[in-house]
This record gives sequence, structure tokens and C-alpha cells, in this order.
Amino acid sequence: MSAEQMDELLSLLGPELTRQSTNYRAAIEPKQRLAVALRYLASGDSLISLAFSYRLGCTTVTNCPFGVCSH
Repeated sequence: MSAEQMDELLSLLGPELTRQSTNYRAAIEPKQRLAVALRYLASGDSLISLAFSYRLGCTTVTNCPFGVCSH
């Protein structure tokens, strides 16, 4: 996937993937959520291995593909 295609997808899905930061944690950027979801769909890696690769929580990584695909 080219950078232009990634930017186009991000412009379409970005507002839906944006979350609000809180006092306890910083929100994950829509670009990173999209990257996790696309990598999961393209590679078929387990969600746990993606969590280690992206240094995110398992629950967060589990929610990324479903959040992207539901929109």
C-alpha cells in the first residue's frame, strides 16, 4: 500500500477512529489504529504478537481491527 492510499484511507476513517485523551492515558492516534488493523488483516498474525510489536495493550490491539472494519 502506498503512502497516498494510506492517507486517503486515513482521511476517510480518521474522524471515526479518533478517541479522546484522558488524565490517565494518551489516546492512540488514528494513524496507528489504522496501521494495526491493516497489519492484522494483511498478515494474519495473532493479536498478542501485534500487541508486542506495537507496544500496545492486548485489549487495545483487539479493538483496532474491529473498530476499523465496523466503519
